[in-house]
Amino acid sequence: YYIQRQMNLYKANCKVLKKVYDSSPTLVSLSSNTTYLLRDYYIKTAYNCCSSGQFKNDFVALCALQTCIQQGVRCLDFEIYSINDQPVIAASSIDDFTVKETYNYVKTADAFNTILNMAFSNQHCPNASDPLILHFRMMSKNVPMYNTLANQIGAILNSRTLGRDYSFENDGKNLGALPIKNFLGKIIIIADASNPLYQKTKLDEYVNMASGSPFMRIMHYQQLKYTQDLTLTEFNKQNMSIVLPDWSANDNNPNFNIA
Repeated sequence: YYIQRQMNLYKANCKVLKKVYDSSPTLVSLSSNTTYLLRDYYIKTAYNCCSSGQFKNDFVALCALQTCIQQGVRCLDFEIYSINDQPVIAASSIDDFTVKETYNYVKTADAFNTILNMAFSNQHCPNASDPLILHFRMMSKNVPMYNTLANQIGAILNSRTLGRDYSFENDGKNLGALPIKNFLGKIIIIADASNPLYQKTKLDEYVNMASGSPFMRIMHYQQLKYTQDLTLTEFNKQNMSIVLPDWSANDNNPNFNIA
């Protein structure tokens, strides 16, 4: 019974997503006349955006990514692993490069094609003109995989990336201090700097910002909930922060109002 249930889980997860998210949210794209900066916004984010169920003993699927886009999510978070030198998307409940806890994986090229075809289309997305952030947590030390990932970005997403003016983490300058209208209809790529290997690979050319850097903090939910850091509010007036759920197999959403 257990084996049969797990085999049916992939399709069941997608059916649940379709049922729960059966309507589009009332969102609209930003005006091109806005004068606010990137750092001034709260951005709807999906952690492990290809996870259709739990983060352990479960599946990743493009239907989850598609649902995120259709619901107006504009920051898509990915764990990227290396399998046979190829970049793939999976999930886990622990912070360990050597552990992939989902039964399967999604090819990054397939995810990028989904993003290109849906995230900037009014037919599929309620806020298609807004900037789209891709947040990469690189779960590997395999350099060839990083270079392959960079090649895929160049081949598939090049028309939407920010280009050389914003390469190499915006040349060390604060991307959040720039007007958000500069990025309308574009993809911003952020890499988690806790694994800085990307800086020595071709991927670095496409990275516009780093989380866990002077301009962007990366925190987990419990760190924010119980923080005694009185400087956090002042930090966020000048910079940005991304808050991720605590490491867990559970996919329950934390209370975002605490942020």
